[in-house]
Amino acid sequence: MPPVGADPAGSPEAVRFCARRAEATLLEIGGAAHAVPLSHPADVTELIHDAGRATT
Repeated sequence: MPPVGADPAGSPEAVRFCARRAEATLLEIGGAAHAVPLSHPADVTELIHDAGRATT
């Protein structure tokens, strides 16, 4: 699930609802744009590393 923030592509409420329904991990970054890997690369990298560690 993408990080939630100031993304005009989807309302934060709808993204949260979908994440809860999918039992997904949700990372919220205030003010993040739709291209969150470009605006917050360290946060995205940490989330990917956490996911990798959780599966080993």
